[in-house]
Amino acid sequence: MATRNAIARLRREAGLSQYRLAVMVGVTERTVWNWERRGIADAKYGAAKRLARALGVPMEDLEEEE
Repeated sequence: MATRNAIARLRREAGLSQYRLAVMVGVTERTVWNWERRGIADAKYGAAKRLARALGVPMEDLEEEE
């Protein structure tokens, strides 16, 4: 399962800036910044699904372990 830092790592591996990822997902750059630091627990389902698609990973890979 991905940790908060994994979102930033996956974004960099995909060759995306925070801005470009934000555009792809349909959120603000600040939202991507927050996800990278706090995780996506509070993200709306649709945004989380678009994030996973943009990063090329299954949505389960973005979920935090309890």
